Amino acid sequence: MAAKQELNIPQLFTDVTKNFRDGDFVQAQKICNKILKAFPNDIDAIKCKIVCLIQQSFFQEAHDVIVSAEKKQLLSMPFEKSYCLYRLNRLQEAKLILSGIGNLGLKEKELLAQVEYRLESYSSCLDLYINVIKNSADEFGNEREANMAAVIAASKMWKNEDLGHSQIRLDTYELCYNYGCLLIAQGNLNKAEQVLKNAEAICRKSLEADEEITEEEIEEDLGVIRAQLGYIYQLEGKTTEALSAYNSVMKGKQTDMTLSAVVSNNIISIHKERDLFDSKKRLKSVSCDDLQNKLTKCQLRTLEITKCLLYMHTNQMDKCRKCIEQLKTTLALPGYEDKTVLLEAAIFLKDKNLEQAHEHLKSALFSGLKSNDIILTLAQLYLSKGKTEEALNVLQELKEIKFSPAVVSLCVGLYCSIGNRKKAIEYLDEAVKFGKQNQNILKKVHLLAFMRENSNLKLADGDIKSAVEILEDLRKEDPGEVSTLAKIVAAYSKIDLKRAKQYSVDLPDLPQRKDISVDTLEMTDQIGSFRFSKKTVKPTLEEGEVKDEVSIKRKRRKRKKGKLPKNYDPEIDPDPERWLPKWERSTFKHKKAKKGANTVGKGTQGSVAPDQPVSPKANPVSSPKVSSPKPGSSSSVVPPRQQKPSAKSGKGKKKKGKGG
Repeated sequence: MAAKQELNIPQLFTDVTKNFRDGDFVQAQKICNKILKAFPNDIDAIKCKIVCLIQQSFFQEAHDVIVSAEKKQLLSMPFEKSYCLYRLNRLQEAKLILSGIGNLGLKEKELLAQVEYRLESYSSCLDLYINVIKNSADEFGNEREANMAAVIAASKMWKNEDLGHSQIRLDTYELCYNYGCLLIAQGNLNKAEQVLKNAEAICRKSLEADEEITEEEIEEDLGVIRAQLGYIYQLEGKTTEALSAYNSVMKGKQTDMTLSAVVSNNIISIHKERDLFDSKKRLKSVSCDDLQNKLTKCQLRTLEITKCLLYMHTNQMDKCRKCIEQLKTTLALPGYEDKTVLLEAAIFLKDKNLEQAHEHLKSALFSGLKSNDIILTLAQLYLSKGKTEEALNVLQELKEIKFSPAVVSLCVGLYCSIGNRKKAIEYLDEAVKFGKQNQNILKKVHLLAFMRENSNLKLADGDIKSAVEILEDLRKEDPGEVSTLAKIVAAYSKIDLKRAKQYSVDLPDLPQRKDISVDTLEMTDQIGSFRFSKKTVKPTLEEGEVKDEVSIKRKRRKRKKGKLPKNYDPEIDPDPERWLPKWERSTFKHKKAKKGANTVGKGTQGSVAPDQPVSPKANPVSSPKVSSPKPGSSSSVVPPRQQKPSAKSGKGKKKKGKGG
């Protein structure tokens, strides 16, 4: 009791208040512990200690103190308790406590909005933020609006739910960034790029105005925006620009592990089967355990699929199968089951088990998992085996993309390849009907293309009446197309000449040129050879009579039948090499080359190679005789290479005359 009396409690609480103002929560906690040691049930000291623990991010210890005090029925701190649970990622418990509070204040609503955002309940989160923004008037308005914009963008990005409220201010870089993310989710990439570049400029300008912020901190904030710009380039197929943006983010000292994981994942997806060594190094940042509570389920699932594919490319099949099990259990999401099925089929194909992959996809399809990706993959396997009819039967199971231009073109082409034109016409009839009923889904250009192809097939099939009906509808939709009118006239000319004449009136006149002479065109060499051109015979005019020019075609000469050789025997097959020269035939015997013929005339005159001694028995080579020089004249011996060859005696060949 004496020790308790020695403590100056008011002075200790004054010291706690002073440490709170100075931000020294460690010293403040020590003072609180000193008070609680003397008075364990002091409510004010307990509350101060809880605040100190929360400020030091000791959320588990703070939660334990709150639970202990609640058991003693000393106090109730639902907001602080739910905040500790929120920071400990025990989101459902935090939501349960906040929902149990009767009258929620602004701070409780704001915390509940954060919990709903982490639980990916974006609609209820948006309602809470709207209520908080309406009923608050402090300096945190811009932050709340930025959070609300993030909710709208995340709802569209991860759940494809349009929550409205697309009118977002663009005067801060956080608002610009979130609006850019919303535009990416909506598919408006060009505008998103402009907004994000504007966000980058605003961010640098606003942060550089604060002298306490370093360049490294500025680059860290800019990294998020640059990563999103890289994602836009990647979606547009500009892989070089995307990699440049991603590498600029990774070069800096990046402390945000979520950003590093997302950027590394995108780089790996760009590399695919290339640069596997670099991808394996980046796999460490993708495999961090702390990411479980900082990314959405869709993002975590994407990271796991990337890891699975990388393990598959590097032939680490055991790790690949573990990733698939992870996707089936902890990361299972409704509507994403087809990805695991496709990965399992890919493993079978990697092991060259084509039949097993086929059966796996087939069983998944028959079990009710009618995913477009599974159907298209199974159809591709059928086509690789040459089973076109089975592939067409599988393609009929498509739903959302059944009447898309690519699928319609594929199915019609396959039906025509197997000669089933009627099925192709039926499929096009369904596609045209769908396009007319769903003009917001199918573009008018594609609908007109379906109608043209349908009319062509019906004309080829002989169903002229139905083809004409489609052509008339096509002319109403596109009255400026002359080819459609020409087809209508051609079709009606076979079944109704009157209607054909009525439509033919609307056909445009052919352009005529007065400077063209028909006779000149008929006689020109551009049409044909002069010998095959038409010739006109002008008969003599008698007594002023004018006679028409008679057109005469020159008769072609009949070709003579080929003569057979005298020794031709029809029972003996002719020599297949009879058209080849004799020296190219297999039976031709070449003359043997003379020994030493290639060495004559080589080397200096009169020299002998040292490795080839002259044999005394060798026959001497005769040289042409030269007359002896006369006395007083210079001796000029003509070497063999300068001697002119003597003319050969013999009869010259007679030229063959034309008469033969």
